[in-house]
Amino acid sequence: MLVEPSLQVSIYLDRDAAAAAKRLSAARTVTYATIVMDAIDVAIDSDMLEQVVRDRQIVERPAGSRFPPRRASRRPSRNVGGPSRVLWPVQLTNSELAVLEDLVGQVGAASRSALVSAAVEWYIQLPRVRRMSGQ
Repeated sequence: MLVEPSLQVSIYLDRDAAAAAKRLSAARTVTYATIVMDAIDVAIDSDMLEQVVRDRQIVERPAGSRFPPRRASRRPSRNVGGPSRVLWPVQLTNSELAVLEDLVGQVGAASRSALVSAAVEWYIQLPRVRRMSGQ
């Protein structure tokens, strides 16, 4: 079996999620790429991927509002106190990137980073994953 070379892909991940992913990587002795693929596979198998991406990207209006939901700001204002995001480097092959690109279109994600960060941040909050990472 021929192994493809990998490329570094930068994902913007919540600071706490990045720290939890680092602990999970060390505890399970797996790469960040494995965490990404596991997170997306579990989200798909749980029929949650589209929902976690949507929750990240859409700001719902209050009940009774006459206006539709809006796309969330890509960069929350520092004054708003939104989550702090950090660059999280992941090594992925061209084949893996192609799968991500397909999923971006399927679930309506704004980008690969939006897709991956939504899935990983959801995944590391699962009780069984939190236990594996020592949280």
